[in-house]
This record gives sequence, structure tokens and C-alpha cells, in this order.
Amino acid sequence: MTSISLLSELECPVCLLPPRQAPVFMCPLGHNICSECKPLVKKCPICKINYLQNKDTRNFFAEKILDSLERKCRYELFDCDFSICDSQQLVDHEKICDKKPKLNKNTQKPENEDSDGENVEEVVNENNDPMFLNLVYFYDIRPMFQFYAYTVVFLRMFVFEFSDLNRHPGIWFEVTFLSCLCIWLLARRTKLVQFFLEVYQPDEFETQFQVLRKHLRHILFQDAKEVYLALVLWAAFVISCLLYLKLELIQSANYEIEVARFEALLFFMKPALTFSTSIVCIVWHLYFKWGKLDKWAAVFGVFRLLWLSFNLAYVELSLNAGTLIDEGYCLIFWIQTVSVLLPFGKVSFILLELFGFLTMTYNAYDTLFLFGIGKNDFLEHFQKAFNGNYLKMQFMLRDLRGSLKLLENSLSSVSVTEPLDLDVAKEVKQFFEKYRTEF
Repeated sequence: MTSISLLSELECPVCLLPPRQAPVFMCPLGHNICSECKPLVKKCPICKINYLQNKDTRNFFAEKILDSLERKCRYELFDCDFSICDSQQLVDHEKICDKKPKLNKNTQKPENEDSDGENVEEVVNENNDPMFLNLVYFYDIRPMFQFYAYTVVFLRMFVFEFSDLNRHPGIWFEVTFLSCLCIWLLARRTKLVQFFLEVYQPDEFETQFQVLRKHLRHILFQDAKEVYLALVLWAAFVISCLLYLKLELIQSANYEIEVARFEALLFFMKPALTFSTSIVCIVWHLYFKWGKLDKWAAVFGVFRLLWLSFNLAYVELSLNAGTLIDEGYCLIFWIQTVSVLLPFGKVSFILLELFGFLTMTYNAYDTLFLFGIGKNDFLEHFQKAFNGNYLKMQFMLRDLRGSLKLLENSLSSVSVTEPLDLDVAKEVKQFFEKYRTEF
């Protein structure tokens, strides 16, 4: 077992630091607690069993190996790099450490003598000011899931809403949104905006002194800051693509053909957006967390996200569900918007997984029991989206059908007033039947 592992085993559950010096106490079940925190609690913070009143129980083994383990100064967060094995020298250093922050001198001990070890925020002893920090990094894949869910449901909602040419035929909202986004990205780099966020962005550290609060806020918002810019730029890119398609549509000479092509492109753009957003989140996450990755946790997280996004995209390409899938994304977006400020409000990824399970279940049911009657004609959409001549031929054939129908009605009305020769009427009928079938 390494020294780091031993130190983590000896860590006090109250101050989250390895003991500074002997004695090291124990509860009746063997849980350690340092000599600085022991006078402040009556019960073990882990098992909630009362400490012995008449005689303290000491962990002599921990005390013996303590001086053989190198421990860092408790002010490590403030750039103190002092570390030593000797307990007395460590305590002496922490008394005079030049990195020790200046604290208010009116810190008082808790008034409640019956504390059971919970919610102990500050511990005061005769040697050192209160400063207890857990600097152990814990790799967590959940932020990657949440960032993906927030991004994809917002973009799917945006594309569904503003690709509707009946409700939003223009491009002014997209242009305004992109302009505001650029202004915000530039403004948030200014000192005034950074000061505003530092003061008013909510956190749980308002009661801490300024230096510690800054470090704690950095830890709290570190994941968000790392991927924030990448996902904002990705969202701007997607909205710019939608803006480009609408501009081409507005400037086209043949509006009807371009509308059909626009809808066919959206058929592929939406599932591609669902899957490619997961790729962006994974690549950016791995880039920033590469040195801190827990290999198996990262593999599981990447597989879970890719599996979800691939199945959502595949089902959308396969099923002819109309606007139901888009409306499902919109529903998740509004649920997340309403619940985001609640204590357990990060529900978008859970809802996405449930949504993916339901769509995959229906796709399997359609394949096995309905023999694919709800499937999309993939090749038809592909031809419309990427073969310009195909759409032109489709519209030409439609016009020819209309002309043929008009000619047939005209000849029928003429034959009523002036009956045609039987042979001529037979040839005309064969002509209409032949081309009606071919068209």
C-alpha cells in the first residue's frame, strides 16, 4: 500500500486531513479521529456511536506509523509546498506558514456541546487557525452526460422551432441570437462581467473568506468552464448551418423545389446533430481530463453516451414518426428549464435515456410485429437531399400528370358533344392508361 493510500485511511472524518500529531483517537468501532477534532464531538461522525466518556481509546498503530508518512502542509491550497514526516516540525511550520490566510480573530467554538459530529465546519485549536480542505480529486463522468443533454435538447428544440417555414420564414431571430451570443462571449472576458459573476453567481461559499471562496468556486465551476466555450461554439456552428440553409432557400429561384430539398436535408441533419453532439462532448471531455481519467469509468461513460446518441439517431432515421421525436426533445427541454433550479433538477439526461428506451422499444415492435410499416423510405429522402436532378424530375413528372389529367378531361368533354370514332377513342384510352401507369 502506498503512503498516499495510508494517509487516506488515516484521514480524520471531521477535518478531512491526516492527523498532524499524536494522539490519534478511535471510536469503539475503530474509526479514527484526530486530537484537534475529538474535543468538539460526542459521537463518531461515521457510525454515530458515542465516544467513551471515562477513557479515550487511542490508535497506537496509527501513531507509530504517522512519523514515517510524508504529510503536506494544511495550506497546500494556497501554494505552500512544504511537506515532512516529522509531526512536531509539521505543526511548528503550520504555526508560522507564510501562506496561511488572514482570518477573523472572533472565531468561536460551537456552543452546542452535544454535537454528534455532523456539519462541523471549523475546528479551532491552540496551534492553528481553522483550515480543513479535502484535495483528493474524484473523477466523475456525470458532467459529460449533463453537458450533452443540455446541449442536444436545446439545439433540437431550436432547429425544430426555427426550421418551420410557416412560423419562421425569415432569418432575423437566428441572426439576432448569433449576434447576442458573440457579444456575450466577448463581454464575459471583461473584468466588469467577471466581477459581476464572481459576486452574483450563486454558490454555497458566501460565508468563506475571499481567497478560499475563490479557490472553492474554481473547483465547483471547473468542469463547466472547461467545456462551456466548446459547446457554445458548437451551438453557434449548428445555428449558422440552419441560417445558411434558410438563406439559400430564400434566395432560390425555384422556391418549391428548394423547400422540398430543405425538408429532406433536415431529415438527415437532426439525427446527425444528435450523434455529432455526443462526439463533441466526448472529445472535449477527454482533452481536459486526459491526465485525470479513471480508465474504466471513462470507457463506460463514453460507451454509454455513444450508445444512447447512436440509438436515438438510428431510430429517427428508421421510423416515420412525423414530428413526435422533435416534440419529445422539446418536452425534455421545457421540463429541464422548469426544474433546473430544484435540488435534484438535473433530469435531462435521465429523460433522454428514457426517451431513447421508448423509441427503441417501438422500433423493435414495428420491425418484429408490424413488419416495418412505420419505416422511412431512406433512399427517397437521400435522393431528395443530395441529388438535385431527382427533385427536378419529380416536379416535372407531377406537372406532366396534371397536364395529362387536364387533357383527359378535355377529351372526355369533347367526346360527349362530338363522339369520337371507336378506333380513335380506343387509342386515346390506351395512351392515357399507358402513361398514367408509367407516371
